[in-house]
Amino acid sequence: MQKEETRSYYENKVRMVTDYIHDNPGNDLSIKTLSEKFNISYFHFHRIMQAALNEPLGNYISRVRLSVSARMIKEGSESLSNIAEKVGFNNLSAFSKSFTKEYGISPQEYRLSEGYPIHNEIDLQFERNGVVKARINPQVKTIHPSSVLCVEAVGEYGAKEVYEIWEAIIWHAVANGLYSWHPDLFSIYYDDPEETGVANCRYDCCLSIKKEFVPEGNFKVKEFDGGKFLVFRYKGSYDNLWEAYNLLYRDYIILLDKYQLRDAPIVERYIKFSERMKPENYITELCIPIE
Repeated sequence: MQKEETRSYYENKVRMVTDYIHDNPGNDLSIKTLSEKFNISYFHFHRIMQAALNEPLGNYISRVRLSVSARMIKEGSESLSNIAEKVGFNNLSAFSKSFTKEYGISPQEYRLSEGYPIHNEIDLQFERNGVVKARINPQVKTIHPSSVLCVEAVGEYGAKEVYEIWEAIIWHAVANGLYSWHPDLFSIYYDDPEETGVANCRYDCCLSIKKEFVPEGNFKVKEFDGGKFLVFRYKGSYDNLWEAYNLLYRDYIILLDKYQLRDAPIVERYIKFSERMKPENYITELCIPIE
């Protein structure tokens, strides 16, 4: 009984801390200040918060600040300098750098854009010791139709051949002036691996393009229909993607009664990835088509 009371006590404390961070992103959110404010031992505070959040507290605070700033940019006309100060950044340069790194678009570009999707909360994460569920809170997004430069592929995503396909697409796009500063890279899946087997799954590796282009060789240009999607953010290696889908369908999607699944392929959008990153830090949006 004592254990349950202790756990409940710290769960309530963590909830109070995260609520405070969301409501006061511009305040001093140092470990010392927060631990004193919520009467949690300074020596244990960071470990308690990391265990509850599944990430370092500093990362969580940064994501909250940027999420709040994105909302402020879209919902008002306040200067970017004022917004940066209100969410806890010392200057506009540091704010712009962090915003661009997180979202792949500068604050100014985001203010001028229409419908650019932003979602920086992690819904599902895999770690070495198994599955870690973050706050599963998917967003509903409408992805606009677009022309795509693509290569058709068959097999397991994450295999060596797939990396070679992406490398070829990117180099081909750069050589032909099709590669933008924040490229929209995604895959469209046409098969269910439970039916066809992972090794036989068909999908297109796609890059959105904004001008007419006549492809050559294995490259094709297709029209992506877009549509409405239920979007989950997954953090982790591509090796666990199929397991992530199974978990989401089993424990979340089939329990929903507010959305109706649409008869269309699943889409994966690759938000953060590079050869220099550790695979466990890759961020992928799993987009489930809905009516």
